[in-house]
Amino acid sequence: YNEAIAGCNELINGFKDSDNSEIRLQVAKALLNKRYLFTELGKEEEEFAVCNELINGFKDSDNSEIRSMVADSLFNNGLFLDKLGKYEESLAVYDELVNEYKDYKNKEIRNRVGLALFRKGFLLGKLGRDKEATEFIENW
Repeated sequence: YNEAIAGCNELINGFKDSDNSEIRLQVAKALLNKRYLFTELGKEEEEFAVCNELINGFKDSDNSEIRSMVADSLFNNGLFLDKLGKYEESLAVYDELVNEYKDYKNKEIRNRVGLALFRKGFLLGKLGRDKEATEFIENW
């Protein structure tokens, strides 16, 4: 895994500032692969950091494949924050994902939006915010 991570880092560091759309797609894919490698190694904090790097570096991309990776990374970060008991931060991430991607037609993105909505409703209930949870569910 370490060699694969090093290969991802080489590509990311060498080309992250490129303006070429095809190269930017490869950089985003390298970040996604690096995230998966950290997942396999059980390095959740590193996985979270890579998701943030992908989100921050590519959230304004016009490429639908990259936007799907960003949406997936946002959802992943929401789950990570859930696991740490940082529910308010997690809710904010889910809100960001829904607000940014609710009108997208891409199947993968719609899936992440749906899961974020589900997680938000679940967390509101878990936090005892039943009235807010009910209003949230009724409005969606």
